[in-house]
Amino acid sequence: MSIRMNLRCLFLAVMLWLSWPCSLFPQTLPRKAPSGASQIVSVNRIWDKGPHNAFTDLIRFKDKWYCTFREAEGHVKGDGKLRVLVLADGERWESVALLSEAGVDLRDPKLSVTPDGRLMTLAGGSVYRGGKLIGRQPRVAFSKNGRDWTPTRRILSEEE
Repeated sequence: MSIRMNLRCLFLAVMLWLSWPCSLFPQTLPRKAPSGASQIVSVNRIWDKGPHNAFTDLIRFKDKWYCTFREAEGHVKGDGKLRVLVLADGERWESVALLSEAGVDLRDPKLSVTPDGRLMTLAGGSVYRGGKLIGRQPRVAFSKNGRDWTPTRRILSEEE
């Protein structure tokens, strides 16, 4: 199986686990994949310490798997934070970072590797006042090692 196919299977498994209750897995996982097709061989919980964990992304960086997602009290209108997990040994996921910005609901993080070899997360940043959305502003943060991150910062000016 190719690395790309393995990545897709791992990403799907992570998304399923963070998004759905365990009781749904028996109805959603195929019993047997068609010949030559990818097949999910196991599903493991990698994080359950936040009240609401959602909107995952997964990437391979410096020979390790990194998973990021939004962690918050609920689906919207909160001060969502971006959790970063690493799988270094192939068995156990470890939390290595929690990115936050006061007054900003960080959400929908996406990981990529920059041309100069840094790990980058790009995320939405929603600002609420009194429970009402008053603006959206994308955020970005960088890491050379996956553990130590720059503070999140806006990408666009207030007018954009």
